[in-house]
Amino acid sequence: MPIQHAWLARMEDTSSPGSPAVALRECAAAAGIRNGLSRHSGGMSRHWRPVSIHGSRVPSPAAAPRLVWVPFEPAGRAAQFLPARANRRGPSKMSDYAKRRKRGMAILKKMGRENLMLEQKALCPELYDISVGHLFGDVWARKGLSLRERQLVTLAANIAMARPTGNYSHYRSAQHIGITQQEICEVIIQVGHYAGWPTISNAVRQYTAVLEEDAAIKQGKKKKPTLV
Repeated sequence: MPIQHAWLARMEDTSSPGSPAVALRECAAAAGIRNGLSRHSGGMSRHWRPVSIHGSRVPSPAAAPRLVWVPFEPAGRAAQFLPARANRRGPSKMSDYAKRRKRGMAILKKMGRENLMLEQKALCPELYDISVGHLFGDVWARKGLSLRERQLVTLAANIAMARPTGNYSHYRSAQHIGITQQEICEVIIQVGHYAGWPTISNAVRQYTAVLEEDAAIKQGKKKKPTLV
C-alpha cells in the first residue's frame, strides 16, 4: 500500500511492554520500514503512523490486532492531485482524478507530447501525474482559449523568459497542431520588441536548432529528437 494510503493507529499507552505502540514498532520493523514512526499530538490520544520511503508497505491490521486502525488520506489541496483509494467492495466509477489524467493525456496526444516528461515519470511518478492531470488535464483543457491559442501564449511566455531549455518541445508542439513557421517567427518578432532584443536571438537559435534536428530525423541521420 503506498505511503499516501497508509494507516493511522490511535493509541493511549506508548511505553509499556506489549502496548499498541510497541506492537506497532515491531510490526514496522518486520515490514522493513526504514524511518521508524512519527508521532503527532491529538487531544487525549496520540496518532502514530509508519513513515516510509515511496513504495514501502505498512503492516496490515491483522499483524497487530490490539490496534485500532483508521484510514489515512492526504489532506488539503494536495489530496486532489493524488489517486483516490480503491473501493474494496468492488469496481467504482472513474474518480475525478482519473478523469483529469485521461483528459490531460488526450491533450498531450493532440500536441504530440505523449512521450515527453518521461524523466518525471521515472524519477517521481506523482509529479508526472500532477503534470498530466493538473497542468494538461485542468489548465490546458480549459474552454476559454483554443489549444492553438494556448500553445501560442505558452510559446510567447517561454520566448520572453529566454529559457535555455524547455521551449524546444513547444516549437515542435506548435508545428504538430498546425502553427506555421511564419506564425512562429511573428511570435518571436512581437515578443522580442517587448521583452528585449536578446530574447529574439535566443529564440532564433533554439527554433533553428529544432528545424535542423527535424530535418536530420527526416533524412535518417537521427532516430529521435534530443532537444526538449
